[in-house]
Amino acid sequence: MAFKLRRVVVNRLIAELVETGACLPKPSVTLCLAAGKVKSERDREALRQHFKANGWLLWDDQWICKALRDVSNGSYENDVASLVTKLLLRGSAAEQV
Repeated sequence: MAFKLRRVVVNRLIAELVETGACLPKPSVTLCLAAGKVKSERDREALRQHFKANGWLLWDDQWICKALRDVSNGSYENDVASLVTKLLLRGSAAEQV
């Protein structure tokens, strides 16, 4: 049942994105979860294994902090996301991750 529902949702999302020109027809789709907080390291590892086994992506708090830090450490970019990241991470605990 869950697989059928997932297939329906993904197919409808693809149709909408193609109709609006946001992507080319027949895109490759990968499911992803962004999690701002994971309860424990045990849960984190279990989630990572489960997502890897299903070919999904898990963007947990550690991944998000690293990605933001990489953006922050990059060269100057004249866009809002880059500037906000640099401001938020300036002197923060996220730099330690």
